[in-house]
Amino acid sequence: MSHASVEVLVSRKCRFIFVLCLWCAVLMSIPNVPRETPVRGVTVCSVARGAMALTAAAADLTPSQHAAHCTQQPARLTSSSHLFTDTDLETDSDREDMSPKTLTVRPKYRESEFPGIEIVQIVDELRIIYSSNRESFSHFKEEYLETENKVFPDFVQEFLFILRNEFELPESPERFQAMVEQVVAAPVLHKEYSALMHEVGTLRFAWGLNDYAQMDLNGDGQISKSEIEARFGKSKKKQAKLLAKERTNDDHISLSEFIQCWDHVSKAKGKKKARTNKGFTHRRIYLKSEFPGVKIDDIAAELRQAYINNEAILENFKDEYAKHDNMLFREFVEELLFVYRNVSNLVPANEEQYQRLLERFLSKPVTYEEYCKILSLLPLNKFGWGIDSFAKLDLDSNGMITRDEIEAAFGKNKKKREKFEMLEKNKDGKISLAEFLHCWEVDPKTKPVPFKVMMVLTNNADLGTTGRKTGYNLPELAHPYTVFKEAGLKVMLVSPRGGKAPMDPMSCEEYRDDLVCSNFIDNHEVQSALENTLNPRNIEPSDISCVFYVGGHGCLWDVARDLPLADITRQVYVSHGGLVAGISHGVAGLLPVTTKRASTPSILEHAKLTCFSNSEEEIIFGQQHTWEILPFKLEDRLKEKEAEMSFSQEPLAPHVVSHKRLITGQNAASSTALAEKIVEELASSISEKKAMNVLI
Repeated sequence: MSHASVEVLVSRKCRFIFVLCLWCAVLMSIPNVPRETPVRGVTVCSVARGAMALTAAAADLTPSQHAAHCTQQPARLTSSSHLFTDTDLETDSDREDMSPKTLTVRPKYRESEFPGIEIVQIVDELRIIYSSNRESFSHFKEEYLETENKVFPDFVQEFLFILRNEFELPESPERFQAMVEQVVAAPVLHKEYSALMHEVGTLRFAWGLNDYAQMDLNGDGQISKSEIEARFGKSKKKQAKLLAKERTNDDHISLSEFIQCWDHVSKAKGKKKARTNKGFTHRRIYLKSEFPGVKIDDIAAELRQAYINNEAILENFKDEYAKHDNMLFREFVEELLFVYRNVSNLVPANEEQYQRLLERFLSKPVTYEEYCKILSLLPLNKFGWGIDSFAKLDLDSNGMITRDEIEAAFGKNKKKREKFEMLEKNKDGKISLAEFLHCWEVDPKTKPVPFKVMMVLTNNADLGTTGRKTGYNLPELAHPYTVFKEAGLKVMLVSPRGGKAPMDPMSCEEYRDDLVCSNFIDNHEVQSALENTLNPRNIEPSDISCVFYVGGHGCLWDVARDLPLADITRQVYVSHGGLVAGISHGVAGLLPVTTKRASTPSILEHAKLTCFSNSEEEIIFGQQHTWEILPFKLEDRLKEKEAEMSFSQEPLAPHVVSHKRLITGQNAASSTALAEKIVEELASSISEKKAMNVLI
């Protein structure tokens, strides 16, 4: 029968069957495709024979005649069963020697033997599997069977690392090794062993290992850049594609990177990890009638027991957290109470200040409302997932995540580390469970107490009649201002006349290397405010939480006798229960302040204070000329007002005195400590009163 008559007949009756027949005949003509390779129980030959028989019957041809016709001009196709279909890793001549291989893998170890099987034992098992399947590899390497060869040890180690690590990839080989020491230190589990053996039994592993051995010219189990260049020459495209597989940044490609386990396993993990409910099932054990009386340790013990009872839903349950001496739950309760009672949302400046504030806040017994608020976190999905993730990062199981543990997880990834370290609120250099669960974050529905500090500065720039310049003392403004802003307080700058507040040039020269002072000077917003300080006539005393008198010799000429400022200070202190503070010469601003509208009694009567002492004045100006320059002796004038003065044992050493909402500092060295004391007093006074409208 002619070719034309066959084509006409097929177009009439069975075009589809003819195309199928043609395709199967082409497959049979390809030498690399075994004729009896099973595909879901059906061989290529059986499909081809069936198709040709149907087509031949339709065309009144015998199967042998139809096969002869269809194979007169066989099509040219490329095998698509290879792992790399873009011919980047082999040439056509290489591909002719290759055939699909699946290794014979029979796992040696049973589930009952885990944990207990070491990584070395699994590596030896892989060598045995490789050796027993040598006939399946056209590029078999004897070097891979040697004990010191890295191909299988690196593969097992990296595969376990991929299974256990959910963080960013390491940015250096040193970081990878440090992370491996942490992540792979735990014993191998049976499910991890099973996953690894499943990978070894895949066609991807067999093809990949054969190609890998072909490229590994020196047989050391690692493909270097020079070996890639030797394989592909100067083809940048092919080199870049191979180098893109590299994940550990160690300048060579391991077997796990070559067969793309880093991508394959992580994708499988992502699909497998469905987010399930991890809220704790728990019922409160204390009744309202038992309060006050329930201690912090009692609540911590209840949380600990709830953790034990819900072990089944936690993937990273830690026995250490269930021990009574572990501080996880105790510190969790303490920090929650700190957050609940810190109604002004003040941020501690350092760990010492946090501990002082914490001691004050915890001096009161726990209320039933606070207890219920703490226990209400347990049923939340956020709590279960959070504590499980926290346990995974807490490598030493001490209930705190350190910077070293963060670095072990995220390496040198700055964005990840900075984002994680932003959780840290109490300045102790570690992340607690409360911080990890974002318990320190302010509820947007809760309006914090708007603390405002009025910082009073001098307008006077002349040091008497000496012709020298003066003004406010730089560190006595910069350091407290920085502490207040970091604590979240609002700050306003005020002077007797308003307008420009000059800085003492001598203090600027003396503290030019001070980091806080230099940052303060470079702050354009602050410098603009210093050029346009507020006038006392525009201040509403009820808005002020604290009046802070900044030091500097200039205020002895104007602030020390300013009555509008004194009246504002009196109202803040007497009528609104606020704080009054002064540093060094700024304490002179308290001289005209009284407790009533009359000129007496003075706010200083029987008040315990400190200020820049007479002896310190003489150190600055010299014993002979001091009192010719200054308008009066501040220490003596305060004593005349019946203030009880105290000073540091050494001149110019820090000294802070707090008495009945009057807080004073002796000199510039006391600036930071004074400001921190003010922050603590504001926070604790509001917490104790629970009357948020006292200062607003």
